[in-house]
Amino acid sequence: GGVRSLSYDSVDSVMTSDHKPVRSRMELDVWKVNQDCRQAVYLEVLRELDRYENECIPTATLDATIVEFGDVAFGQLIRRSMKLANSGQVPLEYSFVATPSRPHYAPAWLRISPDSGMLLPGETVDLAFSVLVDERTSAALSTHAEDLSDILVLHLNRGRDYFVQVQGNYLTSAYGTSLDILVHCKSAVRGMTRDDFEQCLDSGQFSVPVCVWTLTDFLSRYALDRGYSLFYWPGDRSLACHVRECLDRGLPLDPADILQWHGNSEDHVARTVVEEPIQLMRQGSSRVSMTDQTLVPSTLHSMFSNMDMANAPSTAEALERLSLDPWAVHPSYTRAAQNGQDTATGSDSDLESDQQELTADLNMLTTEALPEAIPSANAPHDTGVDTVANCLVAFFASLPEPLIPVELYSACVEAGGVSRAAALEALEVLPPGNLNVLVYLLAFLREAVERGATTTTRVAHVFADALLRPPVGRVPSESDSKMLSSFIAFLL
Repeated sequence: GGVRSLSYDSVDSVMTSDHKPVRSRMELDVWKVNQDCRQAVYLEVLRELDRYENECIPTATLDATIVEFGDVAFGQLIRRSMKLANSGQVPLEYSFVATPSRPHYAPAWLRISPDSGMLLPGETVDLAFSVLVDERTSAALSTHAEDLSDILVLHLNRGRDYFVQVQGNYLTSAYGTSLDILVHCKSAVRGMTRDDFEQCLDSGQFSVPVCVWTLTDFLSRYALDRGYSLFYWPGDRSLACHVRECLDRGLPLDPADILQWHGNSEDHVARTVVEEPIQLMRQGSSRVSMTDQTLVPSTLHSMFSNMDMANAPSTAEALERLSLDPWAVHPSYTRAAQNGQDTATGSDSDLESDQQELTADLNMLTTEALPEAIPSANAPHDTGVDTVANCLVAFFASLPEPLIPVELYSACVEAGGVSRAAALEALEVLPPGNLNVLVYLLAFLREAVERGATTTTRVAHVFADALLRPPVGRVPSESDSKMLSSFIAFLL
């Protein structure tokens, strides 16, 4: 329809063939492209496609990009939240992702819930950020080798990345600080800098951590001397925070604040009313200088007067000096003084009977309710004293590396089923600083047992988990727990 013939004829003058050529003139209609218009249309189409693609890309909106935790103390759980909204036209899949410098999406002290999920258009979710510094994560934070801050990457599937900053101020605490550092520190850790910690490590001197001395000294004066029971009651959480704050800042434990504490704990027996003024020194004893190499309870000071803990005596020698009769736990054993060897004078059946008796005590301790099931728990007690006692247990449980190293866990479990001699042998390789602290702690615990504030089985049950920790991948069995309690009982 777009072609028209203007003329058509043949060429008769061509004689070489009987097919005469023909010729024609035609007129055609041709479309002419307007380049300007064509370019405008092309750009409009691209814009439409781009808009469609953008509508298919997930987009999100965060109500904040910084999560501020403020001051964070050891063992304190702090939560913050952030709102994530799907502001796009398609379903949104989100997740926090790892970075090249870190295999996990968040540092070990931070938890996010939920850390991944899907939102339909218009939906929102509250992301909960929880920070908790415990014995697994406190070592680097305590010495200021790391800061309580990080930048998280929130990734949208087929979309862009969003960056969220989390930050807080970790309050350096003796709880969660490595014992290798604390045995060199003679001042409160709260005000120490990274350089101060390094100088402590270079000092080369050992001492019992100041916080341990402070706690045991308080319990010796205001629990043992007044007939209160120990390690049976949980104490008061608010008061525990106050006690730990005093320890971290180097403040004395004021008995007027602690012994007269009125917390929220219920069902406690009435506290004994002490009429005499509170004395800062135990009667008939002299203060042990905080600069001494070895700090021990005043009543036990003479027992260690000939011991030079800086020279790291053998474990057996150090532990035996805690008592005039180092084998009092199991009378089947006596000390052969003439040759310095451990000799069994009882029969195998006697030893088996002793072991069965101890096992029965441990079974009672782990199966019956506390504190009503144990008569010693019915002795007078004070909420403040209970709190300080539990702060002592919590300190050892909070160490990044336990007082008795993880490498000795299996040997200690095995020794717990044998004898005291085996228990001493298992600790022969204990580092000098750890040995110093262990001897000091056992001296205090033995005095508490002898003065009726607690029992050997109760101490063994409470401190077994605090002083020993299984290696990674090993789940303690019921038998392990019993053997560890037996191991601690042997040392007492």
